[in-house]
Amino acid sequence: MKIICKKNEQIILELGSTVVTAYLAKEGKLVQFARPAANTQAEVLAAIFANELSIQKKAELVLLSADCFTQMVALTAAQQQGLSPQELRGVLAYEVEPFSGIVPQSAVLAYASSGAEFSVLEIEASEFNNLVQVARTNSVELKAILHAGNQFIEESEEQKEARLKKIAATGLEQLAKSEPVIVVKDITSANTGFLELSPEAFKRLLLRVAVAVAILCGLHYLLMDKVVIEEKQSEVAKLEEPVAKINNARNSLSKLNREIKKLKENGADTGDNSTKLAARHFAWNAMFTIVGYSCGDFAFVKGIESPASNDVCIKLFSVHKDAELRFYEMLTKNKLCMNGWEIITQKSRAMSQNEFHVYLSYNEANAVNAYLASQAKSKEGK
Repeated sequence: MKIICKKNEQIILELGSTVVTAYLAKEGKLVQFARPAANTQAEVLAAIFANELSIQKKAELVLLSADCFTQMVALTAAQQQGLSPQELRGVLAYEVEPFSGIVPQSAVLAYASSGAEFSVLEIEASEFNNLVQVARTNSVELKAILHAGNQFIEESEEQKEARLKKIAATGLEQLAKSEPVIVVKDITSANTGFLELSPEAFKRLLLRVAVAVAILCGLHYLLMDKVVIEEKQSEVAKLEEPVAKINNARNSLSKLNREIKKLKENGADTGDNSTKLAARHFAWNAMFTIVGYSCGDFAFVKGIESPASNDVCIKLFSVHKDAELRFYEMLTKNKLCMNGWEIITQKSRAMSQNEFHVYLSYNEANAVNAYLASQAKSKEGK
């Protein structure tokens, strides 16, 4: 039996992993029901309006969802220096991309900061648009999106009602001071779509993404058999600072900036150069993400070097004999070559029993095609 909402009701709706909780603020009523079986958040919301809640005239909705991506990001004062609010949002989008899988070009992102710590909330632009449309179709105005409460902490019905009631009574601006809140009316082209970064901002970003990927791949190693880990403690001792080897990438980016400046001084087509630069940004981020995914649980990144502006050397470690072949297969499966890179097979080789190097070369034509295809797909989603 559907629950009839009062006119102009204010609904606080929390989509948990298995349970949906709705707090009807005007009526002061809490209701709970099983989460509908659906693939996306928009489909879940549509099923709720079709089967659980009956809207009278119109209503306002604040959506709390466990499906939205959230993560803490640390940026030092030096890393934040000189960044505009739009650039800071872009940096955070690139920071979390290896973990969220959402490309910055199609992300809706909000953040709350406390000094060097940033709490990030992110959702695909297409999913965001679908949620807004489903709400509008059912005479509901979607006001904001937040992350759901901690799903691993058990709450009594009274505790849950008190938490949702507090959200209903607190203004969105006040909420945004302590947690990331995606305010629907604020979502414009300024915080979705491709975010242009200055060369200095991008250099700082690129190094941090590389660090994140190296750490992510390193986590796979911690999941290996305990006996194997003990046997390889001497190798681990040598890998305490693998990220330092990525510094060569910064030199490559400096060279790229000089080349771009020279092209501009010679009167080259700046629009074409902007596309090529954006494609290079896209390809580098795709490479870091794909390398991380391709490690699986059988290898981890020991270091990443860029001996030249268009070349990359990935140093990997594994105790599995077929790790090199499996890594090549995963790079192919994850479409590395379609995202602006080529594997230099004549240089890639095993260095020792447990270490092998894979060399990549940047392919500008493929990178530009991949970037333009991504932009077109992002526009279709809108």
